[in-house]
Amino acid sequence: MKQFLFSMFCAGALCCACSNEGDELEKHFQASDFIKENLAGAKQVFTCQVSDQPRTLDLGNGLTLSIPGGDVFTRDGVPITGEYTVEVLAMLKPSAVILAGMNTNWESGYLESDGFFNVNVVQGGQDVDPVTLQFLPVSVPTEKEDGVVTLLWEGNVEDNGKFAWQEIADTLVNTLEDFDELAVFSSKGSFSFGFKKLGWINCDIFWEASEKATITVALTGQVGTLANYQGYDGDTFVFFKAKEMNVVAQLYTGVDATTVKSYDDSMPIGREGTLIAFSIKDGEYSLASKEITVNGGLQETLDLQPVTKEALLAAIEALDR
Repeated sequence: MKQFLFSMFCAGALCCACSNEGDELEKHFQASDFIKENLAGAKQVFTCQVSDQPRTLDLGNGLTLSIPGGDVFTRDGVPITGEYTVEVLAMLKPSAVILAGMNTNWESGYLESDGFFNVNVVQGGQDVDPVTLQFLPVSVPTEKEDGVVTLLWEGNVEDNGKFAWQEIADTLVNTLEDFDELAVFSSKGSFSFGFKKLGWINCDIFWEASEKATITVALTGQVGTLANYQGYDGDTFVFFKAKEMNVVAQLYTGVDATTVKSYDDSMPIGREGTLIAFSIKDGEYSLASKEITVNGGLQETLDLQPVTKEALLAAIEALDR
């Protein structure tokens, strides 16, 4: 009995220690940790062999990536052999974009995304060369009818560490059809093309309108430090998700410590959508959202109130509907 009680005491002490350790970790959980956690969960990893090529990788979300036979990947200019790993991140839904701390911003305006993805290839713990020897065919799912156009862009990390979309060289993409190299038309439920540059690739069009406005959002309640572009710093995010469109505009231009605005004259007047703001700091979560219609000089207030992590995730995932 004494041995049993001693064992129970040790087990209880261990549980308390683990619980306390978990509580301490949660107290130090920040918005940057939330983004890293979501990116890690979204990444799909495939183990491949050069000898097994050609091979098609199905990500289970409608996106497929094909690897042709023969020499495709190189390291220091030499074709690789043996086993390698393909890592893929796919941002096809608004929730995936927001959970990754990303957006569909472009310079002084916003994009309507048809999906973007990142492909990285690793062998022996090292990345292969970024430009492949052959085009990698990819199909990005779409609900748009046949004949709708999308444009192709590549993601680039600038010298200051900021991420930006830029035009991709026409030698690095192949639309698999007799079209302009940088334009792809939907066909049979997908946008299909080939690319030779690993990293981020985006399919999108400009979110255009004849009249545009600037919207301002003031935050009250449990507000932390405003997040800058893609959350490089800060813990409080503000997004506008357009209704029935894959537009995820991050509003991060500061007016004061608790107020942000869109890019000037960038939001199409008359468009409906959801303003959503959330903050993650020291393990505490807060959330606010509001349905709005964009109009000239629109000023809104969002009151961030405490929520659970589960409630925050559910609110973000609801934007997909």
